[in-house]
Amino acid sequence: MGTSASGGLTVIANDTAMPGTGIGKLVSAQAVRKAVVSHIGLNPETQQKMIRGEIEVELVPQGTFIERIRAAGFGLGGILTPTGARRAIVAMQRTAKGKSKIVPKCALPLTTVRPVDLVVTELAVISFGSGRATLVETAPGVWIKEFLMLRKHGRSFRIRCRT
Repeated sequence: MGTSASGGLTVIANDTAMPGTGIGKLVSAQAVRKAVVSHIGLNPETQQKMIRGEIEVELVPQGTFIERIRAAGFGLGGILTPTGARRAIVAMQRTAKGKSKIVPKCALPLTTVRPVDLVVTELAVISFGSGRATLVETAPGVWIKEFLMLRKHGRSFRIRCRT
């Protein structure tokens, strides 16, 4: 495998090992296009290829790395992991399969006990301070009435007016 791969592999591992060992063999054989890792490891080849733009390296903190793998096993498209930030901000599409993804209570496995502070979607920015949803801003061409209609689905919003 180490000498016959085509150069299009994405590897997901703790690190890229050392040259000639494990994933290091694939890196040496130019088989890896992207590495999703917690650190490069003791592989100077990975670092050189990254600097030259020959390999894409996505460095992910260890805890987030583990949660992403765990979430993928559940079929989740994303996760929320606290990493020392004071606010939890989620960027997402507002709907999936015609249904709102903004729900009063999560039915999926939680990756944090902390509530979400702010949701940024393609249509609006919604704040969730003090247990209430506040429509902070809408995208150009999006009308407030689109969010007021969510009331019939059990969701209510305060509207923050700007002058």
